[in-house]
Amino acid sequence: MCYFSEVRFLILLCCCLTPAFASPGLDAVSQGDRHHYAGEHKQARSAYWQAIESEEPAAEAMARLRLLHYAGNLGGWIHGRGIERSLYAARGPEGELAWADFHLFAPPFVGADKAEAERLAQGLLSVFPAEATARLYLASKDERYLEALSRLEALDGLGEALLAYEGKLPPAPGSWNLGVGFSGAPGYGIGAGISFRHTDFWGWHTEIWLGASTLGSGYASLRLRSSKTLFGLADLGLSRGLLYRYTGEERESFKRTRMWAEAGPGFRRGPFRLWVNGVARTDDLGEGPLAGHGMLAGFSWDARKGWGAGRRGAYLAAESESSLWGDYDHTGLFVDARGFVGMLGGVLGARVTHQQAFNPDIPFYRLPVVGGFSLHRGAYVNRWRAAWIATVDLEERWMVYGPVEMVLFGNAAWVAESGIHPAGGIGFRLILPPEETNVSRVDIAVSDSGWGLYGAWGEAF
Repeated sequence: MCYFSEVRFLILLCCCLTPAFASPGLDAVSQGDRHHYAGEHKQARSAYWQAIESEEPAAEAMARLRLLHYAGNLGGWIHGRGIERSLYAARGPEGELAWADFHLFAPPFVGADKAEAERLAQGLLSVFPAEATARLYLASKDERYLEALSRLEALDGLGEALLAYEGKLPPAPGSWNLGVGFSGAPGYGIGAGISFRHTDFWGWHTEIWLGASTLGSGYASLRLRSSKTLFGLADLGLSRGLLYRYTGEERESFKRTRMWAEAGPGFRRGPFRLWVNGVARTDDLGEGPLAGHGMLAGFSWDARKGWGAGRRGAYLAAESESSLWGDYDHTGLFVDARGFVGMLGGVLGARVTHQQAFNPDIPFYRLPVVGGFSLHRGAYVNRWRAAWIATVDLEERWMVYGPVEMVLFGNAAWVAESGIHPAGGIGFRLILPPEETNVSRVDIAVSDSGWGLYGAWGEAF
């Protein structure tokens, strides 16, 4: 009797003297959580990698699950096998805690379920009261668990951070996202491309685009935009591809090499943006480069939300570019208005555009143009050029199975001196948010001037 009393006393003493996590690996995860919530992403990554190197399966699984947020859509490739291996190697209450974190931090399409995280955390309350309570809050967002955390004396880093920031989750850290897509259209050939996007690369939203097609077209561009209210932006690029000019039903083709650079300040407030850029550009159709340097100014108001059949809201933008220094004078305007409302079990999207060249005596490739991937699907690439063109699009979108979306659309282009040209068709999308470029689409459409099968990145609008 006395022996068993001593054993119980020793167990109780160990529990009282043991910190929230009695292992270097789990302590490193805890420290990483403190840094993560404080926005100290470099220190957080360092702590999570320390947990991985501890050779503790539960700590490795928990750290790699958190590092998914630091690896964009490459996270599954970088950490997926490590997460799976360490989860199945973890044992005991720490293993259960790691599985709870899997259901909290892994994406739903691999089987993560917050209800299962809540069930696991409930079962751990007697072993890891602070750790389990923090995870119950993340799974349920129930304020009672925050109050329970505030009454506990010993907390892990996650619990401390939740209390310090009143339960608010930190913004996702900037990370690289890889986009791999295809493209194709009559007159364009079949193409493919890759993009790299980073939401906060040293304070800049960064995009790199590379692509080419079977008809010898290719492009490379770099886009930068700072994240401040008063922001800077820059766009550098090089492209080479086919251009078409129609005279009646006759068509001429030209090989164009284009280089451009844009840079300037902008201002953002809520959904509103305003920007002014200096522009340097040259175009070469085989007879030497023509310069069209000048200024560009524009604004946008973007109140869109959601993806696929859940998209709602409105968008309005206008941009004017003037070629002031170079080989020709040109001032152009582009206006773009879009709206999305729920209808027929999906979403009805509408778009109206107007583009105009105020001086039509310019190189033909600076005139407004429609036909191809986005504006006036159903017409051949570059089919219509004129001093001004207005378009209208209507598109009904439904999610039909998992990430697959189906659309029915109709559009019309009103072309100066040519009249109205109708078109319409059907399309399919593969939608993998959160990045716009994780949408791949295929459209087949007919118009009064032909038909086309189109493949591209992103929604048509």
